[in-house]
Amino acid sequence: MQTRKTFYKKISYGLLTAVAISVLSGCSSDEAAPASPSPTAKIETSASPSPETEATAAPTSKPEKDLDVSEQLTLGYINSYYNETDVEARKKFAQEYMHPDVQSIFAFAASAVNDEKDHFLNPKVVETVDYEKDGTKGSLTLVKGDGDKEFIGLIIDDKFSFGFISTATSDDMKAAFEGVRTQFK
Repeated sequence: MQTRKTFYKKISYGLLTAVAISVLSGCSSDEAAPASPSPTAKIETSASPSPETEATAAPTSKPEKDLDVSEQLTLGYINSYYNETDVEARKKFAQEYMHPDVQSIFAFAASAVNDEKDHFLNPKVVETVDYEKDGTKGSLTLVKGDGDKEFIGLIIDDKFSFGFISTATSDDMKAAFEGVRTQFK
């Protein structure tokens, strides 16, 4: 149990650092850009309270294969939290789909909306691998988007726990992404 708390403490500090850097560097926007119409994809997990919950999905050139829970949650995070401009929708996603150990941090960070130029467009699942560290088990899902962007979602207990992105600006987050990226082919 202590190692799990230490694990989440490290992730929390990293996330808080990333949020602070984003806010201080001007990545947040007071004006939400109008969202373009896009198809919707259901996020259905065994832990979700209702299967009717919908998340906006970016258009893709071909339909995704049948996605497992980890892949659905990672794409849901990208489309319904990372790219989302509606602060309330971001908070709702955090409440419903984030791991309880990091939920309050993501709910707090929901007001730091990414600029449209920084959005992760056309996400496609590449690979999902098992994850285990310090007794904590879960999965990592690698997603590629436009412009050679990559995102890795960490799923623990069928909840989104943390994300690593290839376009991170802080040295710590770049190193974290590179370290986790080695888990994939």
